[in-house]
Amino acid sequence: GERRLRGHIAVLRAYAAALQGEMGRATELAREALQTLPSDDLMVRGYTTTLLSTVLRPSGDLVGATEACAEAISISRAAGDRQLVAIVLCDLAALHAVRGRLHRAAAACREAQQIAQSYAGQSGQPLPVMGYACLRLSAVQREWNDIPAATRNAEMGLDLCKQWGQADVLAYGYTEVAKVRQATGDREGAREAVDQGLRLARTVPPWPGVHLAAEAARLWLAQGNLAAALRWVRESDLDAHDPVGFQHLFRYKVLARLLMAQGACEEAGALLARLLDVAEAAGAGGDVVEIAVLQALALRAQRRMDPALTALERALWLAEPEGYVRTFIEEGAPMGDLLQQATVRGLQVRYVRQLLEALQ
Repeated sequence: GERRLRGHIAVLRAYAAALQGEMGRATELAREALQTLPSDDLMVRGYTTTLLSTVLRPSGDLVGATEACAEAISISRAAGDRQLVAIVLCDLAALHAVRGRLHRAAAACREAQQIAQSYAGQSGQPLPVMGYACLRLSAVQREWNDIPAATRNAEMGLDLCKQWGQADVLAYGYTEVAKVRQATGDREGAREAVDQGLRLARTVPPWPGVHLAAEAARLWLAQGNLAAALRWVRESDLDAHDPVGFQHLFRYKVLARLLMAQGACEEAGALLARLLDVAEAAGAGGDVVEIAVLQALALRAQRRMDPALTALERALWLAEPEGYVRTFIEEGAPMGDLLQQATVRGLQVRYVRQLLEALQ
């Protein structure tokens, strides 16, 4: 009994540390809990392993996080906890997406949806995790530029997550809805979703709020609101010369965009080179694609066309097998120009043609 109790306390402390954004501490506590918990305490072991996978992801140990997901799924299946199996499949989808594996991400989402739906067969109500699965799938469909499907899943996912009331998932939901609305040209709707998210962020623990704020700043930049994005940088106390760990990579990608919007392309280029090293070291293929795209644009802005096309080629080469579209076309006319140049040089001809068509 005492071991069980000590294990339960360690899990709670791990969860609290994660919400504060203290991922290293959360990892230690989750591992301590797993060593302490009795082997037959399947429900709590399943939850703890799930937590371990979610804190290893921002720590940059994507392989360890993927292994923890697989372990959590098998423990939860053994415990008969279908809700947790479905949640972990959604977490796994997020991991696949970070690693640049969009097809696997979509497959994990669909599996989670099936589990949530099969439960509805018995009770008439799908499992609350259905909303999370819809949101994660929406992100992949948006990248594939299937905007009608992405919109349906994002809006439905957010509605279902409101009923579930899980704060961090809800925060993610608002950013996803904002992104699909921005993609359809509904600028006002996108701002509204971000504002709702930011209001929620005042009531949630710090870490989900940090994500929301960065997503909001990225949206403001996309809409040309430099002042709001600058305010975010000041409030977040970010500097282009900071040492960057994987946990904060997402914020520095937005900072690089801001520098480019201000015309500081050389400074942005230096930051992006460091971000690329961080993303590569973690095996974060999705980030590598985005960073290489930004490098190409920063170099183009400096009229350095040869290195710009080398960076673009790298992004294209990684992105084509997984069908990336939006990461390229959301950059608008400057990307159109780069893609035209790529055509002239015969780079990835079929894929580039497809991206140019999507850009029209």
